[in-house]
Amino acid sequence: MKTATIEINGLLSALSSLGIEKQLAKLPGIHKAEVNYVGGSATVAYDETIIDLKTIKHKVHECGYHCAGEQMPKHVCVPEDPPVPPETLAAFRDRGSPALRLEQKLDAARALPGQLAELGLDLDEVSDELERQGVQKFIEPYDRLLAALARRATELAT
Repeated sequence: MKTATIEINGLLSALSSLGIEKQLAKLPGIHKAEVNYVGGSATVAYDETIIDLKTIKHKVHECGYHCAGEQMPKHVCVPEDPPVPPETLAAFRDRGSPALRLEQKLDAARALPGQLAELGLDLDEVSDELERQGVQKFIEPYDRLLAALARRATELAT
């Protein structure tokens, strides 16, 4: 089961939305379709083994509306808020090198807690502090996201 939000242009009223919902519901593999004429989008839950996004898009075109395809809902994605704190992203861009490393240097990783203890470092204390700092880095962007969602909900309600 997959859920996708698609962009639909030219919707004039709630009746337009209902018409598209009914047509999409007739397609095999569609479990649910909700069209928002104010937002110009449809959220469609479908079985991707039976139907694909191209077929859904074609059905919207048959209904007389333009469908640009899948989109990230504007009320969820706030462009000014990066998904990670800016300094984390900057550090990754500066020093990061993505690769599959999960199984590399396992012996050294297993020896590390003992080495830290020899240095007088408490792994639990270090972990707790790193967790506290990490959570703190996400609180402000999360609060901004909630505020943006509340603003968008107010806009859509009026």
